[in-house]
Amino acid sequence: MSEKTPIATKDAVKLIEEKLAQKGEALLTIKGTSMRPFYVDQKTIVRLTRPKALKKGTAVLVRYRDAFVLHRIVKTKGDTLVLMGDGRKTKETVHIGDVIAAVAAHKTNKRWIDEEGFFFRMALTLWRWLRFMRRALLKLCRILLKR
Repeated sequence: MSEKTPIATKDAVKLIEEKLAQKGEALLTIKGTSMRPFYVDQKTIVRLTRPKALKKGTAVLVRYRDAFVLHRIVKTKGDTLVLMGDGRKTKETVHIGDVIAAVAAHKTNKRWIDEEGFFFRMALTLWRWLRFMRRALLKLCRILLKR
């Protein structure tokens, strides 16, 4: 099977869990727009690792309502995590046991960006502060990315 062959999500998650068990990491191409502007549909690759410290700002792959989502932690409450996509306003609540993997780095163009890097964390913080302007900012991102 080619690395670019699309497969069903549930099968992909099984493969991810196997890769994490064998090598400690797995790669996944993002599908969907809920994590814009940081992750771009079918252009961003994320490096998934076993979850360590789950804290605010960490992007995680989780089981959610008979599906799987990759969203960012916006709040932790004991064994419960509140998640939200970077390009969304709605939140999901999951149990910490539903976490499959955490994003260690991502690549949209040709270079990997460390999710714990100073500049990326600053960009996330700024994005959180500008939550009220997200719709306009996302529209601007779509216009700029088309060029």
